[in-house]
Amino acid sequence: MADGRLNVTLQGDGLRASGALDVSQAIVQHLKDVSVSIETQHLSLSSTPQPKALQVLADLRAVDAAHPFGTIVLDDKGLVATVAGDVGAADGAERMLRESSSGIWADMQIAIGGDTGSDHTDAGAAGLELAEWIESELGVPVSTNRGSLTVPLDSVESFTAASQAIAEHNPERLRVVLVNKEAKPRFRVGSRAVNTALSPEENAYPQWVQWWQEFEKTELVEVVEVSDDGVAVWLTSDASDQGSVDKAERVAARIADEYGLAWYEVNNRRTEL
Repeated sequence: MADGRLNVTLQGDGLRASGALDVSQAIVQHLKDVSVSIETQHLSLSSTPQPKALQVLADLRAVDAAHPFGTIVLDDKGLVATVAGDVGAADGAERMLRESSSGIWADMQIAIGGDTGSDHTDAGAAGLELAEWIESELGVPVSTNRGSLTVPLDSVESFTAASQAIAEHNPERLRVVLVNKEAKPRFRVGSRAVNTALSPEENAYPQWVQWWQEFEKTELVEVVEVSDDGVAVWLTSDASDQGSVDKAERVAARIADEYGLAWYEVNNRRTEL
């Protein structure tokens, strides 16, 4: 403890959010004249004066009894959490906090999602809200990783409409990667692509889908990898002859010319433009 601050770290994979709340309250109630921060696998509380921290934990425990928490992250930006159940359970948990007599939660930014097996808290409040909207409106599970959302869709052709709809509900311009593992040829977004930060003004997916469709028509391509300034393709094992390679290169060159790309690549052979 230094300068009136105490950091509490609880270790143990078996300690769920409910247990972390119980243990944290038991510790905090015996402290005086300090600010407390708590860090566990499922509970994170930024530095908070002891009296307020004790009330925060009491309010969260009351909600947890009715709507068990999966994860809780509370900092100066607000609360991001998940509860067991669907959107109705999440709404109920938020309502209980808003109506708490402590008044702590009345004007706080709160984002609570139903925990159906995926945890989106690593994407923050905006990511949680967008992931919930996608899962509700598009009916597909969303995975998140450091603020980026990955969305599996039924077909590459559906990427255009889906990306446009998602962009309208993505004011924070979060990265959204659309995937379809069954497509032939396979569609892949290059690891260095940044145009997946969707907004109504910036959405590369419609043009990427057009590139994919051009290569699909050739019936020669196994994988199409799109990027901000180029496109790469790998041909099927049956298309290893020079004629097939030349045909794929002509398609790639035409796309590069039409869209002002800096390069294209066919079977790991790159052409800089």
